[in-house]
Amino acid sequence: KGQMDFTLSLPFSRSAIFHTKFFLGAGMIAGVHVVSYLIVYLLKLGLHPIETPEFNSRYFYALLSALMIYSLFFAAGTLTGSAISQAIVGFSTSILPFMLIGLPIIHLDFIIRTSGSWVDTSLNYLVSPISPITYITNDSFQQEYQHWFNGEAFIIPLVMMVIFYLVGLVSFVKHPIERNGRFFLFSKMDRPIQIMVIVFGVLGFGWVGFSYDSLLGYFVSMIIGGVVGALTSYFLI
Repeated sequence: KGQMDFTLSLPFSRSAIFHTKFFLGAGMIAGVHVVSYLIVYLLKLGLHPIETPEFNSRYFYALLSALMIYSLFFAAGTLTGSAISQAIVGFSTSILPFMLIGLPIIHLDFIIRTSGSWVDTSLNYLVSPISPITYITNDSFQQEYQHWFNGEAFIIPLVMMVIFYLVGLVSFVKHPIERNGRFFLFSKMDRPIQIMVIVFGVLGFGWVGFSYDSLLGYFVSMIIGGVVGALTSYFLI
């Protein structure tokens, strides 16, 4: 907090401070990947392995993924008032498509009692490509399911990186203070996010309730999830 207050008191614009910090971190990540690439490439030339499939593209994919995750947590830091809330928001955003799209799909499948194959296809074809967490877990959607378009594995993380960068830039320039202890620096975000946490608690615990294979267990689990979500959002936010 003290360091940020001091930095903001210097005769530099918020935009200049943001870009300096952002590109310094991004440059470090890129530099590490370049050094790693050169070392492995020299080993490859010296050892002559039998095969190195997609050597260049995999390194480029890893670099894009790392920069995208970095920009996500950087943006989370510009929206939140503490390091803990930054980590929570960053991780929650990385799995947000699974909670926002995946959980309703799973509940719908439970209610209409289908075979479940369309759920797997939907999660892998629709949800996984737009979930940041996918790009650091080597999700199987890249091998087992047809891509939306050529270059999907590279274009989607690149677009998400740009979006997170813009969110971080706008929020850092617009909010008047830094690290004030609040969960969100923009107080107007508190109530909508609190409602989302409660809804996700209801859907998440309802998912656990599927194991009882009864409507009673299903609804009891959702009620418990609502209570847990309400308490969690209250004490955190």
